[in-house]
Amino acid sequence: MVKIGNSTKYDNYGRISCVEEVAQLLNLEKGMDSVEFSAEDGKIIIRKVTKDYMGLDFEQKEISEKIREYEKKYFDNFDPAEIDPNELENRMYEQYLQDQEARRALIESRKK
Repeated sequence: MVKIGNSTKYDNYGRISCVEEVAQLLNLEKGMDSVEFSAEDGKIIIRKVTKDYMGLDFEQKEISEKIREYEKKYFDNFDPAEIDPNELENRMYEQYLQDQEARRALIESRKK
């Protein structure tokens, strides 16, 4: 899995924005395209709504290929074999705890 971005915000109207990289990967055009959300194996999946041609979805195939190229480009720059799996998990858990603390602090500051 390759992280694409994290600048998406949840607004006061219950909407989320789409990071530019995701919009580019999905070939989204403002005012023209729609996305759908679904749940699969404990994860939320976002997909562009594309046209089906008698069981063939050419655009979705192009999007999938573009995403695979993106994954390959960015995943190849990381070699998990260089880091002990336990150490990697510990580092990531520490980052998670820091992120959660920053989130709690932000929520608390909004209450004041």
